[in-house]
Amino acid sequence: MTMRTGVFLFGGVEMEDAGPDLPAPTDRRYTNEQMWKATEQIIDAACLSDKLGFDSFWLTEHHFQYEGYEVVPNG
Repeated sequence: MTMRTGVFLFGGVEMEDAGPDLPAPTDRRYTNEQMWKATEQIIDAACLSDKLGFDSFWLTEHHFQYEGYEVVPNG
């Protein structure tokens, strides 16, 4: 039997204002630069996972979320 190991990544924009009594994630808005940084981090994680020999790289899929809260494209 062959065991395969993969990476499952949630992905998202870093929220400097996260915590109790602060804006809900769906009320936040992010700049194009913040969005692109999050996208680059996902790409970097995928490349590193491949380099380290993982068998698969999975991303979450989200619908009806404001851009920036979960930076994962709807497939």
